[in-house]
Amino acid sequence: MRERFNKPAAGTAGTLVAIILIGIVIWIALRARPSPSLEPTTIAPAAERATSSRPEATDEPSATPPPTPTPSVTPPPPPSETAAPPAAPEPEPTPDGPATVMAIAAPTIQVTSVSPDGRWQSELIIYPCSELSDGGDVLSFEQLNVVDVDGGEVETAAEQLINCGGLGAFGLEGLFWSANSRYFYFTTAKEGVPDGCGYWQRPLLRFAVETGETQWLGPGERSPDGVRIASWQERELVIWETGGDEIGRIPAAIQDADLGTIAWSPAGDALVYLQAPSYCPLERSYVVHLTIADMESAILLEAEDPPFGDVSWIDADRLRLRYFDGEKWEEWIYDLASEELHPDR
Repeated sequence: MRERFNKPAAGTAGTLVAIILIGIVIWIALRARPSPSLEPTTIAPAAERATSSRPEATDEPSATPPPTPTPSVTPPPPPSETAAPPAAPEPEPTPDGPATVMAIAAPTIQVTSVSPDGRWQSELIIYPCSELSDGGDVLSFEQLNVVDVDGGEVETAAEQLINCGGLGAFGLEGLFWSANSRYFYFTTAKEGVPDGCGYWQRPLLRFAVETGETQWLGPGERSPDGVRIASWQERELVIWETGGDEIGRIPAAIQDADLGTIAWSPAGDALVYLQAPSYCPLERSYVVHLTIADMESAILLEAEDPPFGDVSWIDADRLRLRYFDGEKWEEWIYDLASEELHPDR
């Protein structure tokens, strides 16, 4: 049996073709459209990556050494306007005693001494005791000056501020000029004695007019002819020329004994001095003789009954030694030639 096919109508075929064309156009359009883009990926900085993902340690050193850190100075923060630190307290002013005394007291010139050549004049200026304030210290002030007579220039040899209610040795006093007018000699202990017991001689000082310097010689005595001075410095006996330099020095004869009085011979070619293990109380003493020419010393006498606390020369051959028994002085004579000691009756 032969099958029969029906032929499609012309209108139906045109519609089908149109549909196919539209589909082709849509497919082409879809192929031409770009694919949707992905969200951008954020890459962490290298420093952050290093902390988040630490590399494994290796035994091989890095080819490039790490840079050496450079120290930096951090400036201090600016001061706060609302909380400023408290200001440091100002120091209390220190009163200037000499200036205060000089301002409230009228000075007087007590002593004037002219050098042998007439070129220089020493002046002792004294400002009397004055009360610095109500109930305060009572002080005086002394100044020893050396004045150029022709030019009028003034050089200060020494100054001393004195507590008028104090104890001890005090006060400036001009003593003498050297024969060549090079030095003016003075002491800083015109009055009084230090507290305590034992030997004490006032110190000697000298002012050099050529240099304007003051030199401390120590406690001692000038020879009767005025040519030399003997003084103690530490534990040495020093001999000076009054118009020049040091002649020589020698250690004390008894190194572990206290020093004592110095006494010059009448001719100034020798001296004696005392030493004692202790002057408080005085239980033993030594009399030492020194010849200036050769600076040789010798112990003349060791005295225990009685011990002597003072010595002086009677003449070239005799010494006067004195002992204080607590009430009065007892005197003894020592003969240098016979080396005999006997009471002075």
